[in-house]
Amino acid sequence: VSVLKRLAQRGVIEPDDCVVAYITGNGLKTQEAVIDKISTPFFVQPNIDSFEQNVVGQSGEVARVL
Repeated sequence: VSVLKRLAQRGVIEPDDCVVAYITGNGLKTQEAVIDKISTPFFVQPNIDSFEQNVVGQSGEVARVL
């Protein structure tokens, strides 16, 4: 997230830009920590269509994964 702040300060990211930050440093990389919170994992290809099909719910809102 701090890199997004720096990019915004430098003007690389404009105030009206839509930006998605995928944060992986939350300590949940260890499967044992989340195994009782999730069902079958799903995989997303590195494109917006795959993200929308797998993560965005029917209502158009981001689905809660955990």
